Amino acid sequence: MEYFISDIHFCHKNIPKFEETRSHFGEDIDLMNETIINNWNAVVTNEDTVNIIGDVGIGAQSGIVACVQRLNGKLKLWPGNHDHGNLLKRLENEAGIEVMPYMTKMKTHGIVVFVTHYPMDIGERPNLFNIHGHIHGMPSRLRNQINVGIDQDWGLPFGQPIPKEMVEARIIAVSEVLREERELSN
Repeated sequence: MEYFISDIHFCHKNIPKFEETRSHFGEDIDLMNETIINNWNAVVTNEDTVNIIGDVGIGAQSGIVACVQRLNGKLKLWPGNHDHGNLLKRLENEAGIEVMPYMTKMKTHGIVVFVTHYPMDIGERPNLFNIHGHIHGMPSRLRNQINVGIDQDWGLPFGQPIPKEMVEARIIAVSEVLREERELSN
């Protein structure tokens, strides 16, 4: 299987103050980290691929790397605003993460999809989508921006990556609505 997730923020001491989905952790960052690792590993096997769309962690690099080393799956990382320099090198060398370009273009069901950490302002087009993170629990501005952030409500346990099939189903559904709206306006 293949999965998507972003904005994990391992070891980030202040994130529970900013995100409602994490507020119950209070100052217990170890509990937050363990919850993510346990919920992740409950569904992801080492044969699966997980696409991390930025912001693996904030804080002590050794702690972030130790958390990532415990995650199941083949991990790919599109760097976010908190993933840079020495941390990227350590994640690559010590945790086996494959670091991707800041933007990747792919196709699914005939629809062009850009994968980036930051949401792209691409206009609402039925055949052009953006899988992104960065904005945590906030809704995406455009319907064809798909936020795969850990703090988004996908109906999954906190920390569990989103199956690619769920992401694709949302892309297809939104694409159909945008296509119908376009046809009605012509």
